[in-house]
Amino acid sequence: MIPALPHSATLTFTGWAIPYEHGVRVNGVRVRTNWKPGHPERVTVTSYPRTNPDGTLAALMTRKGAFRSARTPNGSRFTVTGRLIKLDRGEGFIRVEVCPAVANTAPFVVAMQASSEVLRLDASAL
Repeated sequence: MIPALPHSATLTFTGWAIPYEHGVRVNGVRVRTNWKPGHPERVTVTSYPRTNPDGTLAALMTRKGAFRSARTPNGSRFTVTGRLIKLDRGEGFIRVEVCPAVANTAPFVVAMQASSEVLRLDASAL
């Protein structure tokens, strides 16, 4: 039997860090943090998102240590590992429940637009 993967949701952005009032923008995405760039620089930041009850993304927050010098082209990557709870072919969305094995982190739902390949999956076989 294949062991289950640990649940997680991770957003990784690479781009120019631009300070704003409560953090920085990387690739146009606001990230709340105490870290401020000392000079214009490209960075990669990893954030563990929180969501609203409907599964939409809430404000991103991350710690200072989550920023590092960029070594890859500008872009973003979103990775979710969890339990599929809804696949809505009509709306083109999926919902995934994430139950992180981290103290004081409650389970949450991530809702996202799905590609046509994902929407063609047989949800009963997953």
